[in-house]
Amino acid sequence: MPASSPEDYILGYSQSEAERLDAQHMVCRRVNGDHAISPLLQTAVAAGEIKRVLDLGCGTGIWCHEAANELKASGIPTVTAVGLDIAQNDHWTKFASLDFKDLSSTIIFGLADLNDDVQMMAILEKYGGTFDLVHAANLVSAVKKGKWPTLLERVFKLVRPGGYIQFAEFDTMDIYSNCIDPVGGEMLAIFHSAYNSLGLDVLCATEMAKRLANAGFSKISDNTLQIEPAWRDSKGVIQIDRVAVEWLVGMFRILRPLFLQVRQRPDYATLLETLPQWVHERTPGQKVEQLLVTEEQYDDAVRHAVELVTSTSEIHHVDPLLHVIVAQRPS
Repeated sequence: MPASSPEDYILGYSQSEAERLDAQHMVCRRVNGDHAISPLLQTAVAAGEIKRVLDLGCGTGIWCHEAANELKASGIPTVTAVGLDIAQNDHWTKFASLDFKDLSSTIIFGLADLNDDVQMMAILEKYGGTFDLVHAANLVSAVKKGKWPTLLERVFKLVRPGGYIQFAEFDTMDIYSNCIDPVGGEMLAIFHSAYNSLGLDVLCATEMAKRLANAGFSKISDNTLQIEPAWRDSKGVIQIDRVAVEWLVGMFRILRPLFLQVRQRPDYATLLETLPQWVHERTPGQKVEQLLVTEEQYDDAVRHAVELVTSTSEIHHVDPLLHVIVAQRPS
């Protein structure tokens, strides 16, 4: 698999992207039982089976710190957490000065390219061998089509026999499908065309369980969790999750320059071929490729999506679906 460069990451490395990544982590943790480590692995945690964890594509490093804290709270005396990414993140040193720091936890950050065979296999020697748990989230933004089987074979080698993996990816087929407003389809068209234009695999979440089995993992559990930016409390009053809202719209703000370039490509319609049928059914009288022609229309679509999500008079279900896939390497 050819190597990548930091510039290959579709969403960039700005401060706003760091904030979006942390918001994404908080949203995912909330629907995951308020755990960084899946509740499906809590038996293994309680049994002391997980002491060394690795986070691939660690971003700001927040998962490493929270996972280490959870393991320490469970009674693990010494925890090692390693976070790797293709580019250094300023938050790695920022977190080191916060309350996360603990002498009985070793938290290490380093550089590694998921698309580089040599760098991936060097992880074992550089960081002391295999890991009890390997975690990765939102690699849809980093791993190209056709490259997932090779990556998962590498991950298999990074996990100790009997150890675990936890992957989290957003469903790009059913996401927004419960939003009856056409803007749900427009948001999905932005995502599919932008990601397809870069050769990224928009189907990775729904294909992950099968690919893990092919890589040799067993006891695979694919859990679909619904993120609700708005809900009614016990008194019937609509409550808005502002963190979730900001995370939802943050990606589309970041994707704006890329999409506006992609929108002008002569093959734009072919980049929408992965869209689910429901998107086409909700744009009667107009083809999906005829939408979002101008900058103003893009901005109007994002603005309309925000208005729907933050409405206090009616809940418009713009609810992303998160796949949390847990599996084990056979002993």
